[in-house]
Amino acid sequence: MQAFVYFPQCYLICCGRFLQLYLEAIRQLPLQLKSIWHFSLLTILSIFSLLIGLVHITFVFGERIFFSWLIKKPKNSYVYIIGAPRSGTTRLHKLTASDEEKFTAMQMWEMFFAPSIIQKKAFAILGKIDSIFNSIFSRAIQKIEKFSFSKFNTIHSLSLFNVEEDALVLFHLFYSYHLSFLLGTEKSYADLNKNEKIPKAVWIYYKYCIENHQLQNPGKIYLAKNPFFTAHTSTLKELFPDIKFVNLKRDIQEVAPSFFSMKKHLSNVFYGYNPSNKKYKEILNTLKYWQECGAKLPTSNTLQLAYTDLKEKPSSSVSKIYTFLQLDSSKKHQDSLLVEEEKSKNYISKHKYKLEDFFTESL
Repeated sequence: MQAFVYFPQCYLICCGRFLQLYLEAIRQLPLQLKSIWHFSLLTILSIFSLLIGLVHITFVFGERIFFSWLIKKPKNSYVYIIGAPRSGTTRLHKLTASDEEKFTAMQMWEMFFAPSIIQKKAFAILGKIDSIFNSIFSRAIQKIEKFSFSKFNTIHSLSLFNVEEDALVLFHLFYSYHLSFLLGTEKSYADLNKNEKIPKAVWIYYKYCIENHQLQNPGKIYLAKNPFFTAHTSTLKELFPDIKFVNLKRDIQEVAPSFFSMKKHLSNVFYGYNPSNKKYKEILNTLKYWQECGAKLPTSNTLQLAYTDLKEKPSSSVSKIYTFLQLDSSKKHQDSLLVEEEKSKNYISKHKYKLEDFFTESL
């Protein structure tokens, strides 16, 4: 009954948010000849996102309506890595999720192309067929990704086969802050970023998508990393009562310019110009708000970690998570963490940025 009620609501939300964000994006394009290219890019990506979103909504809710008697509620526990973006959440997520015996996490291909159970099973079959032919298809995709995202990968590593932020499934409803890189203004996402006035149907859809993944990975701890959900912990607690959080803390003097760099790069890709000082200020206020939210979480269900500790000794940070969750780490996983720790000692980031390159005021 629940799915039947929220199904049409999600259709309306998807179409309504698409129209709002798309029109806001078009209004931001300057009246220049080169804007024709950016207009075409925005339009093609936006319409594609709308169509794929409507398809996914149909599959996810269609399953719940017609096959509810086959879908049982998963019994997995939940751990969410949060904190302001650019605080090391991606690195900690990947290091912890590499223990596939204990944890399960969604990969990007699953969020973008297979949020429903039927879609997951179909892609699993395609994966087996691909493996018969020496993974020729997946290797071709990775080569295309390497070429297409070469510059952006110095900021954040992108791949359909990476574990990623499951908030990306809300792309389908145009209710993800990730879309701010492409569509709308910062004000368009203000309520979302503060967890205010979000329709219940959005969270029902999100919950169904998470449960669909868990049903394919029974018995494992569901591990997510969602910096854009740092203000959403109360809602996540309602969705998943036994949830635990790991909050990463990093100096705002480092967080802000790193995130500004990402915004600047994508603003140039989609709009052809740099964000304004006003926009940087709005983003900064959001980043500070997320940091405050993470710091205020109760110690009963939250582990606080420092970015500096993760950077200097990642194995220690992951070990703290295991202690927090009362888990034992396997020798295999411990050894892999030590290898990663050695790599981090020699790692030199290609992502170069300075605060004064973006923002003229003091933080």
